Amino acid sequence: MAITFQGQLGPLERKLLEEVWSRQSVTVRELVAGGKIRLAYTTVMTTLDRLYKKGLLDRAAEGKAFRYSCRCAPKE
Repeated sequence: MAITFQGQLGPLERKLLEEVWSRQSVTVRELVAGGKIRLAYTTVMTTLDRLYKKGLLDRAAEGKAFRYSCRCAPKE
């Protein structure tokens, strides 16, 4: 079952979703520390949480943080 949110995603949501796809799984800290994403930690955290609530990402607790992974392939 394909999830069709692409038209409903903002530019930042799309950018972060593409980053998660390219890395398989990632924490907020890893995204921010990588240097490619130049945003505040809380901005990245909030955006990934929104993508999770939209059903596009899975997350698993990892210490005090979450590790995010995609629920679907980029083509979906």
